[in-house]
Amino acid sequence: MKKIVYVLTILLAAFTAISCNSLKEITPDLTATQIMQYGQEAYSNGNYEAADYYYTQTLIRFGMDTAIYVEARYEIGHIALKTKDYEKAYRCFKEIIEIYQSVPAGSLNPSFRTLSEKGMDKIPADVLEKLKK
Repeated sequence: MKKIVYVLTILLAAFTAISCNSLKEITPDLTATQIMQYGQEAYSNGNYEAADYYYTQTLIRFGMDTAIYVEARYEIGHIALKTKDYEKAYRCFKEIIEIYQSVPAGSLNPSFRTLSEKGMDKIPADVLEKLKK
């Protein structure tokens, strides 16, 4: 019995160490692009929680730049859609669409508006209807 507890303790410690080391440090000198690249890498590796963390950190550090804000917010919405957190995805996509409606035409890359509209279309109709109320 002691051997099983010992092995489980070792495995838990190893898993914890691996989990803690999976996040790259976000140093003060990193640019928004670099942090977002961390998010893309985490997303590509299926680590949606880490990806969401990096995009959120991008918002915290660089969210005053509307273009960066929209891109990071879209990525957060995309992750939410992928993980079926439809309410969060809806909030992100809706906010992005509203931002595009309030800025001068051509002042932002139009692709994130289009992608947000397509993201909205991927939310199941019954869920979308409830969220719009």
